[in-house]
Amino acid sequence: SDLPMHVDGNECDTCPSIKRFADLIIEKTQRPVLLIDERFTTKIAQSLLAPGNKTLKGRAKLVDKIAASLILESALISPFLEV
Repeated sequence: SDLPMHVDGNECDTCPSIKRFADLIIEKTQRPVLLIDERFTTKIAQSLLAPGNKTLKGRAKLVDKIAASLILESALISPFLEV
């Protein structure tokens, strides 16, 4: 799961509820949950897109998709991921 943090590294207001949800998943499945810092994924996604003629709404959806793939990639290459 992604963990929204402030740029300074402090947790956002939603972090405690995300952590409680992760704990619930761990308790129910007996499987680990990896929380991924998502601080800069949107900025990175925006930088990967060339300026184009997409509508603002279409561009925002594409940025969200790219950011989500960056979070997933971070999880997949994490040394904490059990195989």
